[in-house]
Formats: sequence, C-alpha cells, structure tokens
Amino acid sequence: MEDDRETPPVAWWAGPRIRLAVLLVCLGGAIVLLLGTRTSLLGAAAIGGGDAQGASNAPTWCTPRGLPAPTDADPEALIALRARLLRVFALYGGQRYVGGIATPGDMWSDDLPLRLRSSRLADGLWPAGYEMRWWTRDYDVGADVFAFGGSRQARELFKVAASTDCHRDGVLWPAFSPPRARNLMWVNPDLARQSDVFLLRGSRVYRIAAVRLQGAPAESVQAQRRTGARLLDALACVLPDAQCKASGAVRGVHSAG
Repeated sequence: MEDDRETPPVAWWAGPRIRLAVLLVCLGGAIVLLLGTRTSLLGAAAIGGGDAQGASNAPTWCTPRGLPAPTDADPEALIALRARLLRVFALYGGQRYVGGIATPGDMWSDDLPLRLRSSRLADGLWPAGYEMRWWTRDYDVGADVFAFGGSRQARELFKVAASTDCHRDGVLWPAFSPPRARNLMWVNPDLARQSDVFLLRGSRVYRIAAVRLQGAPAESVQAQRRTGARLLDALACVLPDAQCKASGAVRGVHSAG
C-alpha cells in the first residue's frame, strides 16, 4: 500500500548545494584556526612550569622585526661555532638531543634548530648561527652562537635580544659574571618560565637558556630566577673570551643544578 501522505517541502537551507557550501565554510574556518595555533616539540607539559605560574592565555610571543642577519659560514666555520658550544656542554654534561642551524629569531620563537641539509643557502654556505640543546637532571638547556660580518650587527642583536622586548613578563638584570653579560627571565612561547644569559664578544653573540624540568624539585619564581641565573652564568664563563675569573665557575654550575 502506497503512502499517500504529502511529502513536506525541503527547507532552503537543507538543500545539497547549501549544505556543501556550509561544510566548506566550516572547513575553511577550522584550517585558519589550525594554522594560527603555534605548536612546539617543547610543549609546556613536557618542560614543566606549564601554567607559567599565573600566565594568562593571551598571545605569548612575538619576534622583533629587522633583526640583523648572521654572515655566511662554510663547513669549517660551522664546526668552529659548534666547538664553542661543546665547551659549555662538556662542563655540565647531560644528554644532547638536537643541534643544527639557528637564526636570531629562534631566540624568541623557541623553534628547534634546522638540519644542515635543509638550511643550506643558494651559494652552498650556511647562516653562521648554531644551536645545541640537551637535557640535564633538572633542566632543558640550549646554547646558541651567532657570528656577524662586523661588531655593529652583533651589538644590534645583543641590544634587542638582551632586553624585555617581545619577552613576556621579562625581568632583565646585569650578570655578576661574565663581565657585561645580561640575565633575563621570561615566560616563553610554551608558557614556561625560561632563564637566559646573553653575551656579546666582538662580532659574536651568545645565548644560553634553561627551562626547569617538570620533575625537578619545585621552586618559587624568585628561587628559579636565582638558581637559573647561577647555572647559566657559570656555563657562560666557559665560552671563549668570556673573561670570567677562574675560581668558582664549575662550583657554581653544580650548586645550581
């Protein structure tokens, strides 16, 4: 027996073309939202301090514009830059997990260094910036070095890097040692409190950074500032031309970490 009930008219918004259009708009919105969300291998849950101890969910990072570009480096020059950072790693030890080409902007974005193969320039050289990262008992540590064609460009980078510009909740103060180094504590893009020390020597700029691991003994923000600075300043003292007094460097490293 056939159903003789009248089929109700289909609403305009339920037609197949309209449904397809709506789905496409929703998909496009989801893609835009996904591309606008920064992800990182060093997420807050992995490195500790994930709530940044009071940090809000507001945008947390930016990169200053017009940063000077490092000079170009051949393989021999890159090996020399890497050797400078190996001195820092050798002092304290730990487990290295990545190393490669870095750019000045990475000091704000926390992006991982690039592989040599993917960062080679058209002339067969590389940007003269190298970064190394490693785990210690209580910290995730990173060290960078950037070489420039002259001291003026190096001073420009040091001036903006060793400042609170684009460093959320940044607190800056002069390091006791090495001479003319600067310490910084800020909330990094992964919403973790990070300690940095910056050092300018001629045409090179160094940075050593540390984030306290989640499994490390809990510390207040003030204690993190003190212990982080003590650790990083001692590590910076083994950099070439650091000009630190010989006594106390190694003792400062182990007492901090």
